[in-house]
Amino acid sequence: KRSDDRGLDVARRAQLGLEVEASALPVPIRIMAFDPARAGKGKKGKKSKDSDEGLVPFKTHRLLKGSTTELALDLKLEPRDVVLDPDREVFGRFYNERRHPKRTLFYHGLDREAEGDSKTAEELFLQALETPVTDDLETKDRSEQKELEEEAEQLDARISVNLARLFLDRGEISQARKRLSQAADLLSRSTPRWLVNEHRAQEGRAALLEGNAEEALKLLRKANSSGRDKFSGGAENTLLLAIAAYEAGRRDILEGALERAVEQGADVSALPGS
Repeated sequence: KRSDDRGLDVARRAQLGLEVEASALPVPIRIMAFDPARAGKGKKGKKSKDSDEGLVPFKTHRLLKGSTTELALDLKLEPRDVVLDPDREVFGRFYNERRHPKRTLFYHGLDREAEGDSKTAEELFLQALETPVTDDLETKDRSEQKELEEEAEQLDARISVNLARLFLDRGEISQARKRLSQAADLLSRSTPRWLVNEHRAQEGRAALLEGNAEEALKLLRKANSSGRDKFSGGAENTLLLAIAAYEAGRRDILEGALERAVEQGADVSALPGS
């Protein structure tokens, strides 16, 4: 798109695939129930540290319809935990809001963002940043705690990048820069490459909106490069690269980026020479 005060920029539009409210999905369920008679007992009735909680697994299936489904399970024992699709058999992801509060809030924010509700998305992202990755971190052993702390850092980096994107959508570049700086502090060698590239892409977008086409092009070339493939990013990042190449006068890069962006379904009609 073209903004009169900021030049060329990208605009995203959600494309509806599955109509959630009309969907129906059979999902396996695992329930861990408490059996007082088995508390502290291992196999053959022997004492066992691993079975002190006396938890017994039950498996069943339910048909989930629409965005929410009320589950009614008839159990003789007290349920302690419920997990949807424990063996990852279903093409979908399920998160227990109690066990994964940070991730759940983040995904709710992504949903609101896709619906065009930028304000609510921002509120949910900010809430997610202040929410722990799990509600029972202290009950984990040291190795599990380390893994969860790394997960929290990566999630916070991802949330900060998404906040930066929202601010750039509004032209609030200084706020976006603040969030990108926070994300940069959380990136490490263990950070997934795609997240590092998303961070680079939004930094490049910020540079574009500030009028620094050369810096933007440098960042966006890195964000879109994977091995010999110079245009490996998604539609948004490839289109940003095309804009940076146009602004920097790099016709050699512009042509390849435009071709790939069109293949990915991007509308390039606002870009001169397309």
